[in-house]
Amino acid sequence: MNLSWAVIGQLDYFGGHLHLDTIDIESKYPCMFGLKSGSNMKTSVTSTIFILSSLAWTLLIPGNALATQGHGGIEGVYAHQFAHLFFIISMGILIYWLRERKLVRETGWRFIQYAALFFILWNIDTIIVHALDDQIRIIQTQSVGTWQIRIDDAYSNDFIKLFYYFAKLDHLLCVPALVLFYLGLKRLKETSAGDSKTS
Repeated sequence: MNLSWAVIGQLDYFGGHLHLDTIDIESKYPCMFGLKSGSNMKTSVTSTIFILSSLAWTLLIPGNALATQGHGGIEGVYAHQFAHLFFIISMGILIYWLRERKLVRETGWRFIQYAALFFILWNIDTIIVHALDDQIRIIQTQSVGTWQIRIDDAYSNDFIKLFYYFAKLDHLLCVPALVLFYLGLKRLKETSAGDSKTS
C-alpha cells in the first residue's frame, strides 16, 4: 500500500459541489515530504531516525551554557552601560505615568510599579559593578575553588571588596522585580477576566 496517496477535497465555488479526487501527492508535491520524487518509504524512515537522533543528542548531551557574558573591548562595556541607563530612564518614565494616571490604585499596576522600582535599583547596582570590574578595573576576581572566589582590589581596601561582593548579589534585586512584574500581570489578567464575566 502506498501511503503517499491521499484524498483531496475541492470545493467548486460556482456549483457549490464538493469533488473528491485521489492523487499521488508524493510525486505531485515532493517538497511536503522532504523527499525527491519517486523515493521510497525507507528514505523517509531514515530521515526521521536521523532527525530524532540529532534531537536526542542535543537534549541528552548538551554543551556548556555559560551564565556570564564577556564584553569585547571597552566599547562593549560602554554600550552595555548605556543600555542599563536607558532601562533606568524607561522604568522611571513608567513609574511616572502609572502614578500620573493614578493606575497604581489597582493592585496589578501597583505591583508593576514596585517591579519597575526594583529594576531601577538592579540597574544602578549593575552599573556600579560593571564600572568597578570592567571600566575602572579596581576589582580583580579569581576562582580558587568550586565554591570559592578571591576578590582583590587595587588599593587593598577591605571595604571595597565587601561592597563589590554584596553588589554582585544583584539577583536579590532582579528576582523580586521579575516576581512582582509577574504578579502584577497576573492580577491585571484576573481583573480583566472578572470584568468581562460581569459584563
